[in-house]
Amino acid sequence: MQSLLSRIKNNLSFLLFLNLVIPTFLVATSFQLDNLNPTDQTVDVLYDFEEGDVAGFQFEVSGLTLSGASGGAAADAEFEVSTGTANIVLGFSFAGASIPSGSGILTTLSYSDITSDQACIVGTVASLPISEGGGAYISDGGSCISTSVPLTAGLSLGAFDSSGSLEILYDFSGGSVAGFQFDVSGLALTGGSGGAAGDAGLTVSAGGATVLGFSMTNAEIAAGSGVLTVLSFSSITDGTTELSLGNFGAVTDASGNQFAITTSGSIAHDVDCAGDYYGSAVEDECGACNGGGIADGACDCDGNVADCAGECGGSAVEDECGVCDGSGAADGFDCAGNCIVSATCGNANLSFGAVTDQSAEILYSSNVDVGGFQFTVDGVELTGISSALSDTYLAGSTGIVLGFSMSGEFLPAGDGVLAILSFAPTNDGSSLSVSGVTVSSTDTIAITLASSGPGSTATDGCYETDCADVCYGDGAEDECGVCNGDGIADGACDC
Repeated sequence: MQSLLSRIKNNLSFLLFLNLVIPTFLVATSFQLDNLNPTDQTVDVLYDFEEGDVAGFQFEVSGLTLSGASGGAAADAEFEVSTGTANIVLGFSFAGASIPSGSGILTTLSYSDITSDQACIVGTVASLPISEGGGAYISDGGSCISTSVPLTAGLSLGAFDSSGSLEILYDFSGGSVAGFQFDVSGLALTGGSGGAAGDAGLTVSAGGATVLGFSMTNAEIAAGSGVLTVLSFSSITDGTTELSLGNFGAVTDASGNQFAITTSGSIAHDVDCAGDYYGSAVEDECGACNGGGIADGACDCDGNVADCAGECGGSAVEDECGVCDGSGAADGFDCAGNCIVSATCGNANLSFGAVTDQSAEILYSSNVDVGGFQFTVDGVELTGISSALSDTYLAGSTGIVLGFSMSGEFLPAGDGVLAILSFAPTNDGSSLSVSGVTVSSTDTIAITLASSGPGSTATDGCYETDCADVCYGDGAEDECGVCNGDGIADGACDC
């Protein structure tokens, strides 16, 4: 602990020495605030170190109350970055590391409060590494940035339930909301509850078409989006419901500042033949509201009887499939067109699904349940197979793949994944081919189905290689850029 405190003291003393004592300045460096994010309360510090590495930096930020720093090139160089009193930002390395020359994000500052309409960097110091003789660069803090954030509010209609509820959605930016007022037409409003307003403790009242949200305890809704409140209503009073500001609509913060507001949303209400909104009354085929319609067995409103073809007094009848004047189901098929006799009409087509550098899906499309399969794979070095059929076998030397289930499992008719092949990756990819396909049904005596596909497809080259170009190898470059090298020799200071 004493050693750590001593090193911190030495680094702080070194930066102070650079700032106050050393009279000789070197080439220029620059800092710049950018990307102020009022929602996350962060701001980036950009840097431009064009002429040399930087071993430490210090500057002051005005207009913001800082609370921390993280990320950027300073974190990449394992710098310690602190934001102390008076908003002074200090960055250095216990290990003597440096930030390489270049440009980008130096660090991201967090802040708890905005204290001015501008944020600026002043009092900048950037130091050379001691190994290069020490010294301080000429530096500047760039231009000030505005901290002003426009207040905007979007209100819109959300989920509607004709039984008595309507969501109001919000999108607030620039600051917290302490109160709101707007109109919703076409409903007899009775109140509002829940949503962000309820979570924040605001009172929401509704009467007539007007909705009012306020707090007697200075509660506020934070900037963001979601459900503002859920309105309740006793009845629907018009054919359309719309959200508007009415005559006195507004959204305000705790200081009375008004947000720029946009409103949207319109709901057209269904009305039945009796004039009731969302009612169940309908006209029957004879044009009578809530009428009994054509009498049972009749074919028109005058009481005439129709056959299955719709011809009054006709003689057409339905076959066993319910088809009027139909000829029944085709051989091997049921009335829905499903193949029920595998030996007569069963067929299965195979195709490729997702293909990567190490795996390939074999998809199937079959009009009957699949109980087993066999095919031959060429072009890749197979390493495994998986399938919903529990018994799968792989003959690596011949490329023959076999799948079935001793416990009665099957793949349902339709489309799905027959199997997933695993194979060894190659740098340049391969041409995977599947041939000699046999697919069988789940009949007591398995029936070989008419089968086709999937043919061949290209596999991807290896997604990851190490520095020695080995697929998924563990070789790595040392700090001198040598693959699997030993790095800087003992006693040496560079490569």
